[in-house]
Amino acid sequence: MKERKYEMMKRSIESLSKMSRRNINFKDVVILISNLQKEDGTFDLISGTLPNDLKVYFNEETTYICTSIYIKAYLYEKEWFEENIGLNSLRLALEESTRYNLFGHGYEALDTQIKSMNIFIKNGLKGFIRNYFDINNKFSEMIISILNDYKKRVDENNYKYGFSNYEVEIKKVLREYEI
Repeated sequence: MKERKYEMMKRSIESLSKMSRRNINFKDVVILISNLQKEDGTFDLISGTLPNDLKVYFNEETTYICTSIYIKAYLYEKEWFEENIGLNSLRLALEESTRYNLFGHGYEALDTQIKSMNIFIKNGLKGFIRNYFDINNKFSEMIISILNDYKKRVDENNYKYGFSNYEVEIKKVLREYEI
């Protein structure tokens, strides 16, 4: 039963990441998200010791989603964000997002990374990296490294990871980022 509750929370946060910045409730959502952020920059839904797959799914992926919402808010509402959320909160979230290179767990590791890249891209990642690279160099360099890895996979026609072929997904990320 508890897993279902956390699943609903995670899906709700995912849907919030799709909200337009022009929505009259967008700033309220960003404030709500900021209330979930822990001191270390994470947005964990479940605390305590968890198996790695659940930790990635409920905590790491949620951190990536919330960080992407921060990116959108900062990119389009910089002064408001700095005044109401704080630049340090963004820096911590970006730093936390670098911990696993956006990878998931096990055979789904690359799938999680691709999914996370898509969420970041839809929330303004390219403009953020272009305009605010130095807010967290480690995060920005990680994104560039992931994109370079995807370009290398295309050049080498190497799309396999685990039991899956990610050709379509990798090419989509590169196309969406306009590389």
